[in-house]
Amino acid sequence: MIVQDNTPSVGYISWSNVKIAYKGQVYNIADGYTNLPFVYWKYSDPNYFYASNSYPTWLTDDDLLVFLNKNGIHLTVPNTTIIDGSLIVPESILTNALAANAVTAEKIAAGAITASKIAADAVGAQAIAAGAVLAEHINVDSLSAISANLGTVTAGEMTGVVIKTSPTADTEGIVLSGTQLKSNSAASGSNLTIDNGSVKVDNINNYHSEVKADAINFGRSTTSDASIFYYEPADGSFGELTIRSRDYITMNAKEIRTPNTERGFCGVGGVTTGITGPVAGVGVNFRTKKTYTPSSISLSGTSHNLIYSTHLHAIDISPDGFWLYIDGGDTNNAYRYWRGYYTA
Repeated sequence: MIVQDNTPSVGYISWSNVKIAYKGQVYNIADGYTNLPFVYWKYSDPNYFYASNSYPTWLTDDDLLVFLNKNGIHLTVPNTTIIDGSLIVPESILTNALAANAVTAEKIAAGAITASKIAADAVGAQAIAAGAVLAEHINVDSLSAISANLGTVTAGEMTGVVIKTSPTADTEGIVLSGTQLKSNSAASGSNLTIDNGSVKVDNINNYHSEVKADAINFGRSTTSDASIFYYEPADGSFGELTIRSRDYITMNAKEIRTPNTERGFCGVGGVTTGITGPVAGVGVNFRTKKTYTPSSISLSGTSHNLIYSTHLHAIDISPDGFWLYIDGGDTNNAYRYWRGYYTA
């Protein structure tokens, strides 16, 4: 038998004049060469050698591993006295055959142990060096299982969270959720809420207050007994400021107006000079200009000497006031008067 290394080129081994005797018969093996690591003989095809890149685990009891090619240097397997690592059948060494501490860390290739080969709970926290697990190697969808004092947390962005300053923050503390920040104090009986552009305070001395972008509401009920509201026209002109309590007024750049009904006192009087028609009149101004024109004026006299109640008239009604006049009622020269309250 002739076996040559690095023949016919580097990395190859070649063989010639090889004979194998088995079960009383001698087989002449065809000359050949290969650059593959494993060369074996098959009893089912006894006149040839076969080669493979991986260990031939498919060999039967009648087959034979003949050569090991280690980068062009051959090892005749049946004659070897030292077991080369390449000749160990994969999965043939069981765990209980390894002595404790027999496999040291420097013998384990980087990346050789994958996560699927590590049993659950096999690596305890005490076996992980401080700082060994870096942030870029953590990939989880939920940290809900963590219950610990995290110390100082520096976060680039936190989304979809509810932040509470204490476990009892819903009644005593601060809660940040979505667009809302709420400060609760059961001790002082008050709550501060900032939400969607408004600031609301409840239950301070039984008052409820709210500050919005265009209004301030406050009062002893959540429906607000009083408010301050500003309206600005779309054309950019001066807007209106409304101050409302039980009655309310509206102010713009020039005047103060109100939509409320008012009650005031007025009077008129004059000499008839012998005529039955209008004998005296007076302009009555509302105390506060109205935001609308009243449809009528209600008059309630406290004293008068008119012949008929129909001799009293309110005309020319406007947001500023109205004209009040009386008729003489007959042709006698007499003084006629009326005074009383108006409601408009």
